[in-house]
Amino acid sequence: MRLRRITGDTWTAQRAFLMGLTYHVEQRYGKALPWFEQACAAPDAYPPAEHFRAWALYWLGRPDEAASAFQRHLQLTPEEGDSAFGLGLVAIEGAQWDAAEAHFNAAIALQEAAGDRADGVAKAKARLAEVIEQRDGNLERAESLLGESLQLDPTLH
Repeated sequence: MRLRRITGDTWTAQRAFLMGLTYHVEQRYGKALPWFEQACAAPDAYPPAEHFRAWALYWLGRPDEAASAFQRHLQLTPEEGDSAFGLGLVAIEGAQWDAAEAHFNAAIALQEAAGDRADGVAKAKARLAEVIEQRDGNLERAESLLGESLQLDPTLH
């Protein structure tokens, strides 16, 4: 696929982002990534593009690059709990349990502060349960977190 370069009013960062998003929704991350990268590199950079670039990198099996993109997005948009969640997933992949716990707790706090993100809180609590079970072997606490998660989002399973 050839990308059209962003020039003048023809391709703004937001338009490039939307092109990437069409592929992202179809889970075609390899096709989405160049569009997100173009949106991130544009003079009128569109912050959500960095978030979705991070997810594309994550799903393409490039966790270190994904972590950098999630961190960059959090610099641009510090209140975005889903980027903290993404950092937690990257930490789990590296068996960095303490870092994963910190990221999931941050994701929970940010999602709760947003007020309308019960689904985000639920998935962060579910993954926090995984951390507690893997690191500590504390099945009782993990089960409690999973119960809280399902109360927030019964469709999470």
